Amino acid sequence: ASLRKAWQIGRDAGLQYVYVGNIPGIEGESTLCPGCGETVLDRAGFRIRGNKLRAGACRSCGTEIAGVGMSG
Repeated sequence: ASLRKAWQIGRDAGLQYVYVGNIPGIEGESTLCPGCGETVLDRAGFRIRGNKLRAGACRSCGTEIAGVGMSG
């Protein structure tokens, strides 16, 4: 419950890359594109199940996604 509350506080504050880790299957587990809202890093627990990035940007809309070594 504390992690979910922290996630919501971060989202409400305007943070773009807030996600909840270590709790598989809950809302907030994946990283969303701040431009279009699509999931760009689909997580399940400690694993990344899907990567919808191309050269550090969202494949759907082209918004640059902050991060290190994230391309796919």
